[in-house]
Amino acid sequence: MKNQNHYLGIKDSIKRFLKIKRNNNCIDLSNSYTMYNNDLTKLSFQSEIYEITFKDNKHSCNMFLTPNELICDTDIDTLKENMNINLCGDGTSFEVLDYTDDFKIEFDTENTTFVNTDSVTDGVVYFYKE
Repeated sequence: MKNQNHYLGIKDSIKRFLKIKRNNNCIDLSNSYTMYNNDLTKLSFQSEIYEITFKDNKHSCNMFLTPNELICDTDIDTLKENMNINLCGDGTSFEVLDYTDDFKIEFDTENTTFVNTDSVTDGVVYFYKE
């Protein structure tokens, strides 16, 4: 039991800070970082895995991303088929190329603090079709 409590203490000392910027249809997480034992580092963020959820009025699609890997073709195809959203990029920077309906992207809230920007609040990005 003592080891389990020690493990939980270590897990609690890791915190992810997502600083998400939106410029037109591009989402940028390059200024995100991780705090491990009170040390801030962008390098350890590169090994993080986080979840994003695309939602509209009828559908929801989840993806797990890592900052240093391209978004897999299967996830891109699923998003295209289910929600008519086309995107490309990786876990640090991706672009929504095309979409037919309003939707939002919600970023992983587990063990995450959001650094709000003028284009993103509390890890949610909205896309509105004109």
